[in-house]
Amino acid sequence: MEEKIKVSVIIPVYQVEQYLERAVDSVLAQSLDELEIILVDDGSEDASGWICDCYARTYPQKIRVIHKENEGLGMARNTGVELARGEYIAFLDSDDTAEPQMYQKSTYLKQVTKTGSEQLKLEFKKGELYAVNGEVFDDKIKAIQKVEEIGAAYGIGRDMHVGDTIIGIKGRVGFEAAAPMLIIGAHKFLEKYTLSKWQQYWKDQVANWYGMFLHESQYLEPVMRDIEAMLQESQRNVNGTAILELRPYCFSTVGVDSADDLVKNPFGEYGEMQKGWTAEDAKGFIKVLSTPLRAYYAKHKDEENI
Repeated sequence: MEEKIKVSVIIPVYQVEQYLERAVDSVLAQSLDELEIILVDDGSEDASGWICDCYARTYPQKIRVIHKENEGLGMARNTGVELARGEYIAFLDSDDTAEPQMYQKSTYLKQVTKTGSEQLKLEFKKGELYAVNGEVFDDKIKAIQKVEEIGAAYGIGRDMHVGDTIIGIKGRVGFEAAAPMLIIGAHKFLEKYTLSKWQQYWKDQVANWYGMFLHESQYLEPVMRDIEAMLQESQRNVNGTAILELRPYCFSTVGVDSADDLVKNPFGEYGEMQKGWTAEDAKGFIKVLSTPLRAYYAKHKDEENI
């Protein structure tokens, strides 16, 4: 079975024969064993390319070498990224060294210390985090830190983001963020209960645009203020508590307790029963709703049986 690679360490190499061995040896000495080293020889004219090949022959399971024409540091790194097999990517300059636990620590910033499961209750007021497990926080940063403390113990929040840069190059970034993942998950779950269908739809549309504008350095674009106003207003009824179940490396949504819960209403229950209309009312509604289709097929009778 092929060994799972956690980290791909990419070392661009150009005219560094006097430093290269020190850099490579520092990666070989890492406490994290599940890593690979990709040496990208960017057209070196000294002994750097030969040194790379020697390492690849000595450590064939750990080190790969690419020889290419000189195109600069950026292209050398991109070449390494294209060949990387690790969950995470790290770069090391060929005249630098890595501390023995550098990639162990950067791969898993926090270690799993809890097993089993527990519930986490996050309360929101107007869309903002208000309380954690019943404890009210006036300082929102401390509330986030509390959620991080709870979630990190289960190793929650480890993921990979893949996206596009402003010039169109795709990239990926590994991250570990228990609090944001839990808070966003709870908030989205609460929104499903408290927002109308079209509130959810349009919020998601403008939020995507907002994220793209922000990522592409367009924060000062005037439309951003308009989007912010719409997003802020959409949160006026996002109140209540979302309940999550935490387990090692994952979490699930359990339920919602909210006075603004639209699922609880006097007119009916989804997929079960109705209380706000009769069968005859439903027939009339169906007939009115079908008017555009009946008008179409009256003109195109040849399509009725398709």
